[in-house]
Amino acid sequence: MIKNNRTYKRPVKLKGFTLLETLFVVLLTAIVISLTFVYFNTFQKYIQSQNNIMNYELEVLRFESLMNYDIDRCAFITQNGNAITMEGIHVAYEFFEMYLVRHQYENTDTLKGKRIDWLTETEEADNDELVKTIEVAITDLKNRQRNYIFFKDYDIKTKFEAFKHR
Repeated sequence: MIKNNRTYKRPVKLKGFTLLETLFVVLLTAIVISLTFVYFNTFQKYIQSQNNIMNYELEVLRFESLMNYDIDRCAFITQNGNAITMEGIHVAYEFFEMYLVRHQYENTDTLKGKRIDWLTETEEADNDELVKTIEVAITDLKNRQRNYIFFKDYDIKTKFEAFKHR
């Protein structure tokens, strides 16, 4: 028999994870990724809802400032049915059941809200009367109602001009 001087060495066993340990790590990783995804989606929906609320609040503030600006600039306000016309600046507001519409030339603005009441100079809501007080209810995104009251004061000269205008 011939003897081989070389001895057979077994390969060195590398330390590694068993299949069970690997599956456990994969399972934990999947749970962490799922929770992160759910948290991210919830946070994203919250941010989107806050953006919607902020945009609506800005829209309401814009409406309020536009209405005040229009009332200050116009000569007088007349009422015709469910609409008011602001003479001298070519602006009209229409009040529907759930929406307010502002018309100026070709521009139209719409806001969710409704007219509660308005008082004319004679405190009767006849057509073509001068409007003295406008009360508007704006419904927010949570269906809460906020009331706004706008006033227009007329001097004697304006009342006379409005009477001639009819």
